[in-house]
Amino acid sequence: MAIPWLQAKIGLYFLTLQLGVYEMTHGKLKVPTALIPPEPTLPTGELANNPDAQQVYEYVKRIREQFLQSEF
Repeated sequence: MAIPWLQAKIGLYFLTLQLGVYEMTHGKLKVPTALIPPEPTLPTGELANNPDAQQVYEYVKRIREQFLQSEF
């Protein structure tokens, strides 16, 4: 399935709202340990000095940490 990025962003907003309301009324959903996204790996090789690659790594790391904080 493919959708335009703008629709994905708006969809993320509404899914976030729906999930938040669901968890408020039914309790937190627990993600099984086996399904928790893996920790991102640091850029290596020629990407190690690429500022865009470093920015992407930090973003993925931050979002994963926020996800993990919401789980526990």
